[in-house]
Amino acid sequence: MKKEDILHMCLQNLLRRKSRTILTLLGVVIGCCSIVIMVSIGIGMRESQEKMLAQMGDLTIITVYSQSGGEDTVKLNDAAVSTFRAIPDVAAVTPKLTLDDYQLTLYAGAGNRYSSMWSYVVGLEAEELEKMGYTIESGSGITKSGEVLLGKYTVYNFMDTMRPDGSNMVDRWNVEYDENGNPVELPEPYFDALSTPLTLEIQKDEQKVSFSLMPTGILKEDYVKGYETSEGVIMSLSDMRSLIAQLQKGTKKELTYDTVIVKTKEITKVAEVEK
Repeated sequence: MKKEDILHMCLQNLLRRKSRTILTLLGVVIGCCSIVIMVSIGIGMRESQEKMLAQMGDLTIITVYSQSGGEDTVKLNDAAVSTFRAIPDVAAVTPKLTLDDYQLTLYAGAGNRYSSMWSYVVGLEAEELEKMGYTIESGSGITKSGEVLLGKYTVYNFMDTMRPDGSNMVDRWNVEYDENGNPVELPEPYFDALSTPLTLEIQKDEQKVSFSLMPTGILKEDYVKGYETSEGVIMSLSDMRSLIAQLQKGTKKELTYDTVIVKTKEITKVAEVEK
């Protein structure tokens, strides 16, 4: 039997049972459409979840906190940091030092005209910041002692001491925001953050010490990294260690860290490194 005869016989059988043929075609069309719709929904859900996870921040970051109390307490010291760096699939490690036990005040301008009473200052490994995912929106990174990075909105925390209370701060909140919750246009601060030296005054009990700082860059806000990217100050870990040594002059206490931040090479390696 020729191919033409087979094709002719198939068409005759299909036309003889028109209702069955139409229903079969409808079933095939509906089935194909259902598969396409299900695949599209699956792709859409995956993209939505990936977007949501991306908004949560860097998921390759592991934050290690110090233990409290007990004879078997493992200290977060330089030896522990070296151990973390030796773990396979670890991309970067930095201890995080803070001055939470001290009263901090930042000053700027001639005669310390501008002051910020709620300063959050941390020390991180300057060489590891880029690897850790800290993003500088303007300016440059830390290259020498005394240089610092400011959070995106740190400059708006300064008060003008020459103005009366209630009108002595720049209002960065009364602005328009885009669909992602970011301000469309911020008002001008009292001074240029990248060209104005700062003075950090540290006080505890009767002790008061001042340090000169020079901002070199403004960070992108990232709460996963920490509050310092929004309204804080980041200095190099070596500067922070030197600063703490001066504040604790006369004591021989071993320097330990409350927090160490570890970044893995891939998100699939987080669970393994975390163990």
